Order: sequence, then C-alpha cells, then structure tokens
Amino acid sequence: MMAQSDLMAGLLKHGFVIIDLNQPAIISEIQHLVKKNLDLQKFSDRTLDFDTYAMTVKSAVDEIAKSELVKKLLETKKELITSLCGPDVDYQGYPHLRISRPDAKTDTSGWHRDTFYGNSPYEVNWWFPVFDLPQGSGLRFLPGSHRMPAKNVRPAVVPEDVAQQRKVERGSVANQIGFLYAPQTEDLIVEMKPDEDTLLAPKVGQAIVFFASTLHAGATGTNTNSPRVSIDIRVRNCYAPTNTKPGFYVPLFRGLVSECANQFLGI
Repeated sequence: MMAQSDLMAGLLKHGFVIIDLNQPAIISEIQHLVKKNLDLQKFSDRTLDFDTYAMTVKSAVDEIAKSELVKKLLETKKELITSLCGPDVDYQGYPHLRISRPDAKTDTSGWHRDTFYGNSPYEVNWWFPVFDLPQGSGLRFLPGSHRMPAKNVRPAVVPEDVAQQRKVERGSVANQIGFLYAPQTEDLIVEMKPDEDTLLAPKVGQAIVFFASTLHAGATGTNTNSPRVSIDIRVRNCYAPTNTKPGFYVPLFRGLVSECANQFLGI
C-alpha cells in the first residue's frame, strides 16, 4: 500500500493517482445493486437505443444514491479527503454510474476537463470500476495537465454519427446521469500527440483520484463484449467556489469550527 505522502506527491505531480479503497463489503453491495437494477447483457449486445439506455441507467443511479453506499465509501477515506480539501467537505450526492458499451462512441465523453462544465479547480474527482474492466478500458489522462491553463476553450465538433444517436439537452435524463449537452474543447486537446496520454485501469477495489482541472477521457476497450461499468463522484471544500447547480453538493464532513458556527447561526 502506498504511503499517503507518496499518494499526495503523485497527485501533485501528475494530476491523478490510483488508491486502494480496502472496502470489499461496500463494493460488493454496490455490485449487487447494479446487478439487481440492470440487465448488463443488454448493454453487452447493444440492443438499447440511447434514450432507453439513459432511462435504464438513471433507475439504477437512483437506487445507488438512495443507498448512500458511495457516501459510506468516502467516509472510510476521511483522512485522505480532509488532507486534500480541509475539514469541511461536501460530496456529489447523486453519483454518476457509467456503463460504456463496447466500441459505442455514444457512451463516453471525449477529452475534457471538468472545469469546462461548472466544476472548479478546487474540486477532486473519484472514479472507480464496479466490475473488472475489459481489456483496454479505463480512463485516459494527460499527465501534468492539471497545472496547464486551458487556452481557447470553445465548442467541440461532435461526430455526426454520435450527434444523431446521442441527443443530450440541458436537464434531460442523459444530462442528469452525466452526459454533456454542450461539449467543449481547447488548444491543448487539439494539439495533443498520440503518445502523450496515459491509460489507467484500476482493479476492482481501487479508485483513481484526480483534479477537476486534469484533462481526461473515457476508454471503453475493443474486441470485447463486456461493458465498462464505473462510478464517479466529486468532493470539495464546502467553502470552495463552484458553478454546479444547487443541490449538486451535500455535506460529507464538518470540522469543529464549522459545527460550532452552524449551531450558533442556526444552520
């Protein structure tokens, strides 16, 4: 197991790091909920149209959010989270469940920073696989991009075949489960060379922790019949700026000063 100081050093240097969750019971409960609410075979054989896909995934996310299993998982990492964000931490109350079908361009987001879409550089992402990742799948990152300012952010050109199959509007079901209604790009993405990025493929029981400002993209793998099933969630200091919608973040931890102040203020 990597020492926390080494985790911090790796995160600062690269903008991402893989950590061990060490919570097999919670992961098992999440797996059970996913299997209970979804027929993963339908995602493997790609029989669902995109709208049905989005509605099906949302029903499972509703159950996962209601269970608060992801919150329980984060609570076991209090020392790490508070060392990153301080004692007063919020988390994304409605997690994103990603089910990326093999070779389906509609199911993953291209290269982006979460700071393109309302999150701030003060926020930290957690991404973990629910089941074993198919070969070649995971998340791709541009190392060091968390400290490279975005330049010339502009609307991204969405391939015509994807645009026809995946119609995402603001506030739609697809948007609620994490799909972008106005994809963005920037110079660093356009100028990226094929050998500059890194693929991370954590095992079940591990997670990738990375900054909201780090450039990343989903990878679904090829020559496989298995979907990539993962969950991602964000944390931040509750006093840090964010442009996310009201209710996106809910309390996770509060330090002594905030607890006393909230009681005094009647919050």
